[in-house]
Amino acid sequence: MGRETMIKKLISAIFFSILLFFSFQFLNDFLFIKTEVTAAKDLALEPKNSIDVFFLGTSHVYCGINPLEIWKQSGITSFDLVTNRQPIWASYVILKQSLKRQKPAVVFFDVLGATDYVEGLIESDRGTHATHLAMDPIPLSLSKIMDVLRIDEIKNKQEMLFPVIYHHRRLLENELNSMDLLYPFTRNRNILKGYVLSFKTEPEERSAPYPIQSIALHPTAKEYLVKIIELCRKENIPLILFKTPAPSSENLLMQLNGIAELAAEFGVPWIDFNRLVDQIHLDYSTDFVDAGHLNVFGAKKVSTYLSQYLKENFHLKDRREDPKYASWNDDALHYDNRLNLQTTTLFSEYLRR
Repeated sequence: MGRETMIKKLISAIFFSILLFFSFQFLNDFLFIKTEVTAAKDLALEPKNSIDVFFLGTSHVYCGINPLEIWKQSGITSFDLVTNRQPIWASYVILKQSLKRQKPAVVFFDVLGATDYVEGLIESDRGTHATHLAMDPIPLSLSKIMDVLRIDEIKNKQEMLFPVIYHHRRLLENELNSMDLLYPFTRNRNILKGYVLSFKTEPEERSAPYPIQSIALHPTAKEYLVKIIELCRKENIPLILFKTPAPSSENLLMQLNGIAELAAEFGVPWIDFNRLVDQIHLDYSTDFVDAGHLNVFGAKKVSTYLSQYLKENFHLKDRREDPKYASWNDDALHYDNRLNLQTTTLFSEYLRR
């Protein structure tokens, strides 16, 4: 009788633990802050091992790299693993966690997070918020627990592991909306693959000529940039460091010179679009949303260059005729219709699109 009681207690404990785990996941989905892009959850809705290329980094990537333009021109599948103000330590964790489900042939990392951008995120409320935006969508697992415990820049580790602690104020302050209530039941694929479409145009000034000097990276930035390089080498995945074009201060340009030196030291390819502005015909009067972000016209020029770069440097399949990837053609059609809506004047044509 004693043995049967022990077995029943063990079964009850296991059942309770499973129930508690899924209840926590539900509450987290309910409370975490929703944005247009939630990299980890968006990627989880893509078929396993279906993404050829990852683009990793901050909002400069989700405004500057358009995976559907790359698809239309090359048939290569790609995804923007991006969140707003994504700290470089979060970039490392997102990449590490994403490689459990996808085995990309190439990884691109936008190096803005490895500049002095990182200093404003360390031990600040803004940095904590940005880290939550990046890491809350990652389901709790042993590997996530270990990653959080190892990252010194995450001070309130219990809040990062149990985001409901951090976000419960949203419930108390009545910040929840219909999207929060319906999110666990209405999640759909991110049709734009992490890209954020914008037609807004704001003329910008072109950057000054590049200085000769270079500036060494912030120690934290260098630490995690090296970790990203080493992770890709461990997984035998080529890594490309790049920087989307944007008006840049002399200080930032010197930091990019420092990153170019580090890339050369580790034998990692480096693409600085600030040096390719004329080659890709970027127009500072029409191709920017604001001083840091490209609009749909600028993103198409950068994505066209990257599409050609991928075709010339990697033997990736053109999947446009593959039935398994038919949804990509559907998504591209949806995207084209959204573009065409901007110039459609007939009401019947507008409804059709």
